[in-house]
Amino acid sequence: MNHPTEISLRTLLSLTALLVLTGCLGLDPKPDPSRYFVLRDSPAQTAAAPVDCGRTVLVGPVTLAGYFNNPKISLRRGENEIEYLAWNFWAAPLSRALPRELISSLAVALPDTCVSSYRRASVDGTSIQLEILIEQFELTDNGDVVVAASWGATSDNGAKRRQGHARVTRPYQSGDVISGVQALTVALDEMAKQIAEDLR
Repeated sequence: MNHPTEISLRTLLSLTALLVLTGCLGLDPKPDPSRYFVLRDSPAQTAAAPVDCGRTVLVGPVTLAGYFNNPKISLRRGENEIEYLAWNFWAAPLSRALPRELISSLAVALPDTCVSSYRRASVDGTSIQLEILIEQFELTDNGDVVVAASWGATSDNGAKRRQGHARVTRPYQSGDVISGVQALTVALDEMAKQIAEDLR
């Protein structure tokens, strides 16, 4: 027969173990630390399409370098390291968001031109197809954001008219993702202006 002191000690140890396990398992509800970002707080400014399009620029395909086509926001550390920021996500895939933003920015930068998404069936005699490879779209650990792209403009008959490269860096408050996303948005607009200047 067990001694009462032995039973009490065993019960106490069991209760202690249960409390420790409950604490370790973290059964209390915890807030989700995930944050989701869009490139703009509100829809991008759009230019009214010209009544008579003297020229049409069809944007696409827009291709993204694979390393930043990721739900998480990327941070470049030094020359060779890419870090994906934990709990910091793009609200929409960049493969959809970036082409949409570029079209809006180019429409503003080219007010005398009709700018729209590339559709193979929509090419006509006054159209230029603008293909874009976005090579960088990232925060860096030195307090800058970098947006860079190569592009080629092709007439409807397939002749390469021109090609170029655009690169924009802007400062942001290092360590502040919100500041970084805002700087990326501004840098994307500036890159669109560079491309537009070359297309004039």
